[in-house]
Amino acid sequence: MPEIPITSPLNYVGISLLLLGFFLTLAGFGIIRIEKVTVKPGTKTWTFGLVLIVIGLGFLLPEIVDSFSNPSIVVTPSAPTSSATLMNPVPSFHVIEVELQPEHYKWVGRCPITVTFSARITVDGSGTVKYQFVLESGTVLPEETLVFQSPGSKVIHGNWEFGSSYTGYKMLRIIEPQKIESNKMGINIACS
Repeated sequence: MPEIPITSPLNYVGISLLLLGFFLTLAGFGIIRIEKVTVKPGTKTWTFGLVLIVIGLGFLLPEIVDSFSNPSIVVTPSAPTSSATLMNPVPSFHVIEVELQPEHYKWVGRCPITVTFSARITVDGSGTVKYQFVLESGTVLPEETLVFQSPGSKVIHGNWEFGSSYTGYKMLRIIEPQKIESNKMGINIACS
């Protein structure tokens, strides 16, 4: 489904009316109730909510129609078999390999301990790579960039300090030019 960007004040009005309309409709049917907001359930309330929804959609209609009328693929019917041409061509710059080292780190001893790691990113041309580290816990570290002037590999280094025992993994996620993930670096820290 295409995204509908909010590009004008009228879009904000449309979204606001939609949200208020949904709230009034649900409150009118008695499905939701907020203690500090007094809304009487009944026909007038849910009807007014539906009217606000329709008006909100009216404000958003130009954006909705525009997002569906600008497809990213154009079909050329002149050939016997239909072919497609991408309007946004795939970039010729790609990450071809990502490797996180060491593959496993184990420590038993006093903490805090600092774990040093490195990642090698290999590309097939010149361009910018956007990446971030992801932890097993779901934590995503801030996005960083690496610029390549020509094909080849670059190594990035980092440290991770542990103040207590930890078992899990860390990996490197490439965001651009294409989505790709490295191997998972297993980490086993047992603080004594």
